[in-house]
Formats: sequence, structure tokens, C-alpha cells
Amino acid sequence: LTDNCSTYCAGEIVQPPSFENFPATVTSIMWSTFGLFDVANVAEPYDKSTIGFINVVLVLYILLSCVLLMNMLIGILSSTFDRIQKNCDLEWKYAKSELLKEYSSTQPFLIPFSTFILPIVYWFRRKLREEKLKETEKSSDRTEDQVERDKLISDVC
Repeated sequence: LTDNCSTYCAGEIVQPPSFENFPATVTSIMWSTFGLFDVANVAEPYDKSTIGFINVVLVLYILLSCVLLMNMLIGILSSTFDRIQKNCDLEWKYAKSELLKEYSSTQPFLIPFSTFILPIVYWFRRKLREEKLKETEKSSDRTEDQVERDKLISDVC
């Protein structure tokens, strides 16, 4: 481990100095993020004002690191959501096409019902086709009447 962790020396726990200099302070604060720092051992070699300052530094560091980590988490989740959202429509269309392909290759009705219902469905489709054909014939007749009327109007004018 590092200098900051407690070590055993002749059966006793020895806590190395935590806030003697800047590197030791940074190391202590970093280990406190992971919960590997005992605040009770800080009080022994320092006076009250130093202990208060150390506690303020620890609290500020922990709060700042939590806010920073939450901000990073929000950023990562936001970018992941945006990336998935871009492909959302494409994924939905692909799933729909696969579903349609699966259902178009199967029978429209279950086996016992298909013997009775399938002839009715075919008859109904044939009737619909005939009606559609009649409508197209009527619409083509209308267009011929309109063409004749347009010729008469153009001749008169």
C-alpha cells in the first residue's frame, strides 16, 4: 500500500503523518475518498485550529469529488442516451419489418379455422378486387368525358 495506510510495527498500529507536507496531504485526501483514512488519528499531533482546517479540507474535497463524479456520470448517461436516441427510429423500423416478414410468411388463421374461414377470405378479396376494377373503369370514363368537354370549350373559345 502507500505511506498513508496504517502499518503494523512490533504489534502496534503506526499511523504515518497525514498532513505534514503537501504530498502527504494530497495522499491522505485521496485515500479518504475510498474510506481508507481514519480522522480520529489526525487529532493527536495537531492543535485545534489545524484539526478544524483539516476537517474542512476533507469535507470540501469529498463534496467536490462527489459533485464532479455525479457530473461525469450525468454526462456519460446523456451521451449514451443521445446515441441510442439517434438509432431509435431505425431500430424500430427494423423490428417492424422483421415482424411483418414473419407474419407474411405464415398462414393468416390457425389450422382448424383455416378450413372454414380461408375460402370466405378469398371470396371477400375477389369481391374487393372486382369493386376496385369497376371504380377504375368509372374514373377512366370520367376522364374521357372531361377530355371531350375540354375540347368543346377550347373550340368555342
